[in-house]
Order: sequence, then structure tokens, then C-alpha cells
Amino acid sequence: MAPLGADIPACVQSATVRGMGTGTQLSSVSASDIAALPVLLINPRKPVSTGPIFAAWNGEDGGAITGDSVREMMLSGRNDLQAPAIAYCPDIADALKALEQYDPLLARMSGSGATCFALFEQAEQRDQAFAGLSRQHPQWWFMAGAVR
Repeated sequence: MAPLGADIPACVQSATVRGMGTGTQLSSVSASDIAALPVLLINPRKPVSTGPIFAAWNGEDGGAITGDSVREMMLSGRNDLQAPAIAYCPDIADALKALEQYDPLLARMSGSGATCFALFEQAEQRDQAFAGLSRQHPQWWFMAGAVR
């Protein structure tokens, strides 16, 4: 396990990469068909420690994520830690349900939680989700951006 988390190398690189193993073995993606997609990050401001999430995970790897494009891999992907994280912190399910109201291309939990994200086809969709959700849930944390 990486000392700061397996997702840190990809975040530091700040580019579309494919992670293998625990996510610390990265390979560059020559052409990303998701570059510039609008993204909204939300966090219900509930602390979620990584240790209990991994302890609750059944240890079964769902297998390699396949696809001929980044978009296909993204849409066929999953987060094996999402179910145990939701059991630990049900607010994650609330955040995902809230994001789904805005018809994103994809909504999923990031890492071991509690931050969730949604990718949208248009910036206007992301901005509507940001405005609506920040009014509905002023206690949550939000950040809007775009995929690099």
C-alpha cells in the first residue's frame, strides 16, 4: 500500500492515466476522449477513514477494466470500495443520489470516500448541478472543474 494513498500518484500527475495494480503503476494515455468533460466534486463533510473501508471490503477484485477508449473504460469501470464505504457512511449514497438527479454521464465515489464526482457532457449541466445541490445541501463541500 502506498504511504499516502494509491490515488496520489495519478492526482499529482494531473493527466489522464491508466492505473494498474493498486493504482500506483501508471501508464500514459495517448488520446483521451474524456478530456475537458465538466466534472463536479462533492463531499458530504463526513469523515471516512480508509482503514475501516478496506477492513469491510470483501477483498474480491472485480477484475480488469476493459474498453478501447478512456470513455469505455470509465463507463465500464467501478469502485470496489463503494459498497463498504456506503455501509460505513450512508451519506455517500445520499451524495450519489443527489448527483444522479442531474443526469450525469457518470457519478461515482472517489477512492475510499467520502468525496463523490459526476462527469457531465456539458458545462451547463455541471453548473446547474452545482447551483441546485449547493442550495439543497449548503453544508456539503463542492468543486467544479474539467477533466484534463
